[in-house]
Amino acid sequence: MGFVKIAVCDDEIIFARKLEKIINKYCTVKQIPFQIDIYQSGKEFIADNIKMMEYQIVFLDINMEEIDGLEAARELRKLCRDTYVIFVTAFINYTLEGYKVDAIRYLLKSDGNFGQCVCESLDAVFEKMQYKPHIREFSFQQGARRVALEKIVYIESSLHKLTFYVAEEG
Repeated sequence: MGFVKIAVCDDEIIFARKLEKIINKYCTVKQIPFQIDIYQSGKEFIADNIKMMEYQIVFLDINMEEIDGLEAARELRKLCRDTYVIFVTAFINYTLEGYKVDAIRYLLKSDGNFGQCVCESLDAVFEKMQYKPHIREFSFQQGARRVALEKIVYIESSLHKLTFYVAEEG
């Protein structure tokens, strides 16, 4: 795995440093080269659009002054769909809003197993980063076509003729 850039955006600097320490330990143990940048507000995070797009993983607190984590995530999504967003907050009532911006996880700061939850979230992100679809080329009457095996719903056989039923992307 290559170099990973991670942003932590939380207005509680003590909590941001705690999260940084957990991520640092995780990446060190897993031997993942990384860089962590800390932002103390959503406004500070979105101030530099170009830098914001460099992050593969962003941990966002939801409840912050001026620009909250949800608004920061919306701004990020306008520029970049590939970043993995993990919300870290003390408020559970924003859960549904978080998933509207394709958050991969929603972690509660008060969770007694918070460190373990962060590590599980990072496991999920790195698994998604390393995913590569299994693609095979098939010859059809219309010509050759590459198909991701995961997209094949089923194959029907009738009189030595195969009909492929493939889930197409939206």
